[in-house]
Amino acid sequence: MSQSLTAVPAAAPAPRSVRTETALGILLAISFCHFCNDMLQSLLPAIYPNLKALLGLSFGQIGLVTLAYQLTASIFQPVVGLFSDKRPTPMALPLGTLFTLAGLVVISGAHVYPLLLLGACLLGTGSAIFHPEASRVARMASGGKHGFAQSLFQVGGNAGSAIGPLAAALVVVRFGPPSLAYFALLALVAAGVLWYVARVHLAPHYLSLWLPGTLIVGLGIGLTFPVLSAAAVSSLQPERFSVGSAVNQTARQIGGALGVALLVVILGNPKNAARSLENFHHLWLFVACMALSAGVISLALRRRPSPNLIESRDTVLEAQGVEEMLDAEIAVPLRLDDVIQRPSK
Repeated sequence: MSQSLTAVPAAAPAPRSVRTETALGILLAISFCHFCNDMLQSLLPAIYPNLKALLGLSFGQIGLVTLAYQLTASIFQPVVGLFSDKRPTPMALPLGTLFTLAGLVVISGAHVYPLLLLGACLLGTGSAIFHPEASRVARMASGGKHGFAQSLFQVGGNAGSAIGPLAAALVVVRFGPPSLAYFALLALVAAGVLWYVARVHLAPHYLSLWLPGTLIVGLGIGLTFPVLSAAAVSSLQPERFSVGSAVNQTARQIGGALGVALLVVILGNPKNAARSLENFHHLWLFVACMALSAGVISLALRRRPSPNLIESRDTVLEAQGVEEMLDAEIAVPLRLDDVIQRPSK
Protein backbone atom coordinates (compact mmCIF):
# COMPACT_ATOMS: atom_id res chain seq x y z
CA MET A 1 0.00 0.00 0.00
CA SER A 2 1.53 3.16 -1.13
CA GLN A 3 1.45 6.19 0.99
CA SER A 4 1.55 9.60 -0.56
CA LEU A 5 3.74 12.04 1.25
CA THR A 6 2.29 15.49 1.30
CA ALA A 7 4.60 18.34 2.16
CA VAL A 8 3.24 20.33 5.01
CA PRO A 9 4.13 23.97 4.75
CA ALA A 10 6.13 25.25 7.67
CA ALA A 11 4.32 27.51 10.05
CA ALA A 12 4.94 31.13 9.36
CA PRO A 13 7.01 32.85 12.05
CA ALA A 14 5.07 34.96 14.46
CA PRO A 15 5.20 38.58 13.49
CA ARG A 16 7.50 40.68 15.61
CA SER A 17 5.83 43.10 17.91
CA VAL A 18 5.97 46.65 16.75
CA ARG A 19 6.64 49.33 19.26
CA THR A 20 3.42 51.24 19.86
CA GLU A 21 4.59 53.36 22.76
CA THR A 22 5.08 57.05 22.02
CA ALA A 23 8.66 58.08 22.72
CA LEU A 24 7.78 61.41 24.28
CA GLY A 25 11.35 62.11 25.30
CA ILE A 26 12.52 61.78 21.70
CA LEU A 27 9.65 63.96 20.47
CA LEU A 28 10.42 66.71 22.98
CA ALA A 29 14.11 66.62 22.10
CA ILE A 30 13.37 66.82 18.37
CA SER A 31 10.87 69.63 18.94
CA PHE A 32 13.41 71.59 20.98
CA CYS A 33 16.05 71.19 18.30
CA HIS A 34 13.49 72.20 15.66
CA PHE A 35 12.90 75.33 17.74
CA CYS A 36 16.63 76.07 17.85
CA ASN A 37 17.12 75.39 14.14
CA ASP A 38 14.26 77.57 12.91
CA MET A 39 15.12 80.36 15.35
CA LEU A 40 18.69 80.45 14.07
CA GLN A 41 17.48 80.27 10.46
CA SER A 42 15.18 83.26 10.98
CA LEU A 43 18.03 85.43 12.22
CA LEU A 44 19.39 86.03 8.72
CA PRO A 45 16.35 87.81 7.21
CA ALA A 46 15.90 89.80 10.42
CA ILE A 47 19.35 91.39 10.16
CA TYR A 48 19.19 92.35 6.49
CA PRO A 49 19.05 96.10 7.34
CA ASN A 50 22.18 95.76 9.49
CA LEU A 51 24.04 93.86 6.79
CA LYS A 52 22.97 96.38 4.18
CA ALA A 53 24.30 99.27 6.25
CA LEU A 54 27.47 97.49 7.39
CA LEU A 55 28.59 96.16 4.00
CA GLY A 56 26.98 98.85 1.84
CA LEU A 57 24.84 96.38 -0.07
CA SER A 58 22.17 97.13 -2.60
CA PHE A 59 18.69 95.62 -2.61
CA GLY A 60 19.77 93.39 -5.49
CA GLN A 61 22.63 91.97 -3.44
CA ILE A 62 20.30 91.35 -0.51
CA GLY A 63 18.03 89.49 -2.93
CA LEU A 64 20.95 87.30 -4.03
CA VAL A 65 21.66 86.44 -0.40
CA THR A 66 18.03 85.38 -0.01
CA LEU A 67 18.25 83.37 -3.26
CA ALA A 68 21.37 81.55 -2.07
CA TYR A 69 19.72 80.73 1.24
CA GLN A 70 16.43 79.56 -0.27
CA LEU A 71 18.10 77.45 -2.97
CA THR A 72 20.02 75.48 -0.38
CA ALA A 73 17.32 75.41 2.34
CA SER A 74 14.26 74.67 0.20
CA ILE A 75 15.22 73.12 -3.13
CA PHE A 76 17.96 70.95 -1.62
CA GLN A 77 15.55 69.45 0.97
CA PRO A 78 13.83 66.93 -1.36
CA VAL A 79 17.21 65.59 -2.41
CA VAL A 80 18.13 65.02 1.23
CA GLY A 81 14.70 63.48 1.84
CA LEU A 82 15.14 60.95 -0.98
CA PHE A 83 18.53 59.96 0.36
CA SER A 84 17.13 59.70 3.90
CA ASP A 85 14.36 57.33 2.74
CA LYS A 86 16.80 55.05 0.95
CA ARG A 87 19.49 55.15 3.62
CA PRO A 88 18.30 56.45 7.01
CA THR A 89 21.11 58.34 8.70
CA PRO A 90 20.25 59.56 12.21
CA MET A 91 23.70 61.11 12.58
CA ALA A 92 22.69 63.57 9.87
CA LEU A 93 20.72 65.42 12.57
CA PRO A 94 23.75 66.80 14.45
CA LEU A 95 25.57 67.22 11.13
CA GLY A 96 22.87 69.58 9.86
CA THR A 97 23.02 71.63 13.04
CA LEU A 98 26.79 71.90 12.69
CA PHE A 99 26.26 73.34 9.20
CA THR A 100 23.95 75.92 10.77
CA LEU A 101 26.61 76.71 13.37
CA ALA A 102 29.22 77.19 10.66
CA GLY A 103 26.90 79.47 8.70
CA LEU A 104 26.29 81.69 11.73
CA VAL A 105 30.00 81.94 12.46
CA VAL A 106 30.80 82.86 8.85
CA ILE A 107 28.03 85.49 8.71
CA SER A 108 29.11 86.98 12.05
CA GLY A 109 32.61 87.56 10.70
CA ALA A 110 31.69 88.40 7.11
CA HIS A 111 33.30 91.68 6.07
CA VAL A 112 33.00 91.06 2.33
CA TYR A 113 30.02 90.06 0.23
CA PRO A 114 31.27 86.60 -0.93
CA LEU A 115 31.65 85.50 2.70
CA LEU A 116 28.07 86.57 3.36
CA LEU A 117 26.88 84.42 0.44
CA LEU A 118 28.91 81.48 1.76
CA GLY A 119 27.39 81.87 5.21
CA ALA A 120 23.88 81.97 3.76
CA CYS A 121 24.54 78.77 1.80
CA LEU A 122 25.88 76.99 4.89
CA LEU A 123 22.88 78.14 6.89
CA GLY A 124 20.46 76.85 4.27
CA THR A 125 22.32 73.55 3.96
CA GLY A 126 21.95 73.00 7.70
CA SER A 127 18.19 73.49 7.46
CA ALA A 128 17.93 71.19 4.42
CA ILE A 129 19.77 68.37 6.18
CA PHE A 130 17.92 68.76 9.48
CA HIS A 131 14.25 68.81 8.45
CA PRO A 132 13.83 65.55 6.45
CA GLU A 133 15.67 63.35 8.92
CA ALA A 134 14.05 65.05 11.93
CA SER A 135 10.59 64.52 10.45
CA ARG A 136 11.37 60.84 9.87
CA VAL A 137 12.59 60.37 13.46
CA ALA A 138 9.52 62.18 14.81
CA ARG A 139 7.24 59.83 12.87
CA MET A 140 9.12 56.78 14.09
CA ALA A 141 8.88 58.00 17.68
CA SER A 142 5.16 58.69 17.37
CA GLY A 143 4.10 55.15 18.31
CA GLY A 144 1.20 55.40 15.86
CA LYS A 145 0.16 58.89 16.97
CA HIS A 146 1.44 60.52 13.80
CA GLY A 147 -0.71 63.64 14.08
CA PHE A 148 0.39 64.34 17.64
CA ALA A 149 4.05 63.75 16.79
CA GLN A 150 4.04 66.04 13.76
CA SER A 151 2.11 68.75 15.57
CA LEU A 152 4.56 68.70 18.48
CA PHE A 153 7.42 68.78 16.00
CA GLN A 154 5.90 71.75 14.16
CA VAL A 155 5.21 73.67 17.38
CA GLY A 156 8.94 73.83 18.05
CA GLY A 157 9.70 75.13 14.56
CA ASN A 158 6.93 77.73 14.52
CA ALA A 159 7.92 79.01 17.95
CA GLY A 160 11.53 79.30 16.83
CA SER A 161 10.57 81.23 13.69
CA ALA A 162 8.56 83.64 15.82
CA ILE A 163 11.23 84.21 18.47
CA GLY A 164 14.15 84.49 16.04
CA PRO A 165 13.41 88.05 14.81
CA LEU A 166 12.79 89.15 18.40
CA ALA A 167 16.15 87.73 19.44
CA ALA A 168 17.77 89.52 16.52
CA ALA A 169 16.18 92.82 17.59
CA LEU A 170 17.35 92.41 21.17
CA VAL A 171 20.88 91.21 20.47
CA VAL A 172 22.05 91.58 16.88
CA VAL A 173 20.58 95.02 16.24
CA ARG A 174 22.14 96.27 19.45
CA PHE A 175 25.58 94.65 19.26
CA GLY A 176 25.92 94.15 15.51
CA PRO A 177 26.23 91.07 13.26
CA PRO A 178 29.32 89.77 15.12
CA SER A 179 27.01 88.89 18.01
CA LEU A 180 25.60 86.09 15.83
CA ALA A 181 28.53 84.04 17.07
CA TYR A 182 26.87 83.87 20.49
CA PHE A 183 23.84 82.20 18.93
CA ALA A 184 26.21 79.56 17.59
CA LEU A 185 26.43 78.27 21.17
CA LEU A 186 22.74 77.41 20.98
CA ALA A 187 23.42 75.51 17.75
CA LEU A 188 26.16 73.60 19.56
CA VAL A 189 23.72 72.64 22.34
CA ALA A 190 21.17 71.49 19.75
CA ALA A 191 23.87 69.43 18.00
CA GLY A 192 24.67 67.71 21.29
CA VAL A 193 21.00 66.90 21.92
CA LEU A 194 20.59 65.56 18.39
CA TRP A 195 23.71 63.44 18.72
CA TYR A 196 22.20 62.00 21.88
CA VAL A 197 18.92 61.32 20.09
CA ALA A 198 20.77 59.65 17.22
CA ARG A 199 22.69 57.41 19.57
CA VAL A 200 19.80 56.51 21.90
CA HIS A 201 17.19 56.53 19.13
CA LEU A 202 13.85 55.02 20.18
CA ALA A 203 14.61 54.07 23.78
CA PRO A 204 12.14 56.24 25.72
CA HIS A 205 12.80 54.59 29.09
CA TYR A 206 16.48 55.40 28.76
CA LEU A 207 15.59 59.07 28.42
CA SER A 208 12.81 59.26 30.98
CA LEU A 209 14.48 57.22 33.72
CA TRP A 210 18.21 57.73 33.38
CA LEU A 211 18.59 61.24 31.99
CA PRO A 212 16.56 63.28 34.56
CA GLY A 213 18.47 61.82 37.51
CA THR A 214 21.79 62.45 35.83
CA LEU A 215 20.85 66.06 35.08
CA ILE A 216 19.79 66.64 38.69
CA VAL A 217 23.04 65.17 40.00
CA GLY A 218 25.06 67.33 37.61
CA LEU A 219 23.10 70.42 38.60
CA GLY A 220 23.72 69.69 42.27
CA ILE A 221 27.45 69.29 41.70
CA GLY A 222 27.60 72.51 39.67
CA LEU A 223 25.80 74.47 42.39
CA THR A 224 27.69 72.93 45.31
CA PHE A 225 31.36 73.12 44.36
CA PRO A 226 31.57 76.91 43.73
CA VAL A 227 29.65 77.68 46.94
CA LEU A 228 31.80 75.37 49.03
CA SER A 229 34.99 76.80 47.56
CA ALA A 230 33.84 80.36 48.29
CA ALA A 231 32.74 79.43 51.81
CA ALA A 232 36.06 77.72 52.53
CA VAL A 233 38.10 80.88 51.92
CA SER A 234 35.59 83.58 52.87
CA SER A 235 36.73 83.64 56.52
CA LEU A 236 40.43 83.81 55.68
CA GLN A 237 42.71 86.80 55.40
CA PRO A 238 43.64 87.68 51.81
CA GLU A 239 47.22 86.45 52.29
CA ARG A 240 45.86 83.00 53.28
CA PHE A 241 43.56 82.52 50.30
CA SER A 242 46.04 80.34 48.40
CA VAL A 243 46.58 77.98 51.32
CA GLY A 244 42.86 77.79 52.06
CA SER A 245 42.03 77.05 48.43
CA ALA A 246 44.73 74.38 48.27
CA VAL A 247 43.39 72.65 51.41
CA ASN A 248 39.87 72.76 49.97
CA GLN A 249 40.99 71.22 46.68
CA THR A 250 43.01 68.55 48.48
CA ALA A 251 39.99 67.57 50.58
CA ARG A 252 37.86 67.33 47.44
CA GLN A 253 40.40 65.13 45.67
CA ILE A 254 40.71 62.83 48.66
CA GLY A 255 36.93 62.59 48.80
CA GLY A 256 36.82 61.73 45.11
CA ALA A 257 39.37 58.93 45.59
CA LEU A 258 37.45 57.53 48.56
CA GLY A 259 34.23 57.75 46.57
CA VAL A 260 35.68 55.62 43.77
CA ALA A 261 36.86 53.06 46.31
CA LEU A 262 33.42 52.91 47.92
CA LEU A 263 31.82 52.57 44.48
CA VAL A 264 33.94 49.50 43.77
CA VAL A 265 33.09 48.01 47.15
CA ILE A 266 29.34 48.60 46.79
CA LEU A 267 29.07 47.46 43.18
CA GLY A 268 31.26 44.42 43.72
CA ASN A 269 31.42 41.86 40.92
CA PRO A 270 27.81 41.07 40.00
CA LYS A 271 27.11 37.81 38.20
CA ASN A 272 24.12 39.02 36.19
CA ALA A 273 22.31 42.16 35.10
CA ALA A 274 19.68 41.96 37.84
CA ARG A 275 22.32 41.82 40.54
CA SER A 276 24.20 44.71 38.94
CA LEU A 277 21.04 46.83 38.90
CA GLU A 278 20.37 46.02 42.56
CA ASN A 279 23.91 47.10 43.46
CA PHE A 280 23.41 50.35 41.59
CA HIS A 281 20.26 50.98 43.62
CA HIS A 282 22.31 50.56 46.79
CA LEU A 283 24.94 52.90 45.39
CA TRP A 284 22.44 55.66 44.61
CA LEU A 285 20.89 55.29 48.07
CA PHE A 286 24.33 55.74 49.60
CA VAL A 287 24.99 58.82 47.41
CA ALA A 288 21.64 60.33 48.40
CA CYS A 289 22.38 59.80 52.11
CA MET A 290 25.80 61.42 51.76
CA ALA A 291 24.35 64.41 49.90
CA LEU A 292 21.66 64.82 52.58
CA SER A 293 24.27 64.62 55.34
CA ALA A 294 26.39 67.27 53.63
CA GLY A 295 23.36 69.56 53.38
CA VAL A 296 22.54 69.14 57.07
CA ILE A 297 26.14 69.85 58.07
CA SER A 298 26.19 72.97 55.88
CA LEU A 299 23.00 74.27 57.47
CA ALA A 300 24.41 73.59 60.94
CA LEU A 301 27.49 75.72 60.33
CA ARG A 302 27.17 79.13 61.95
CA ARG A 303 27.77 82.08 59.73
CA ARG A 304 30.89 83.86 60.92
CA PRO A 305 31.64 87.42 59.81
CA SER A 306 34.67 87.95 57.67
CA PRO A 307 37.81 89.24 59.51
CA ASN A 308 38.16 91.94 56.87
CA LEU A 309 34.65 93.15 57.63
CA ILE A 310 35.30 93.18 61.38
CA GLU A 311 38.58 95.06 60.91
CA SER A 312 37.02 97.69 58.66
CA ARG A 313 34.09 98.10 61.02
CA ASP A 314 36.35 98.62 64.04
CA THR A 315 38.44 101.12 62.09
CA VAL A 316 35.40 103.19 61.25
CA LEU A 317 34.13 103.02 64.82
CA GLU A 318 37.48 104.24 66.14
CA ALA A 319 37.64 107.09 63.65
CA GLN A 320 34.11 108.32 64.27
CA GLY A 321 31.65 108.08 67.10
CA VAL A 322 28.57 105.98 66.77
CA GLU A 323 26.38 109.07 66.75
CA GLU A 324 28.28 110.73 63.92
CA MET A 325 28.25 107.56 61.88
CA LEU A 326 24.50 107.20 62.24
CA ASP A 327 23.95 110.82 61.27
CA ALA A 328 26.10 110.42 58.16
CA GLU A 329 24.26 107.13 57.34
CA ILE A 330 27.43 105.19 56.64
CA ALA A 331 26.45 101.67 55.49
CA VAL A 332 28.43 99.53 57.94
CA PRO A 333 26.80 96.37 59.34
CA LEU A 334 26.15 96.88 63.09
CA ARG A 335 24.36 94.86 65.65
CA LEU A 336 22.51 96.30 68.63
CA ASP A 337 24.92 94.74 71.14
CA ASP A 338 27.84 96.55 69.37
CA VAL A 339 26.21 99.89 70.10
CA ILE A 340 25.34 99.00 73.69
CA GLN A 341 28.68 97.48 74.65
CA ARG A 342 30.92 100.16 73.07
CA PRO A 343 31.63 102.93 75.61
CA SER A 344 30.70 106.40 74.54
CA LYS A 345 33.49 108.93 74.09
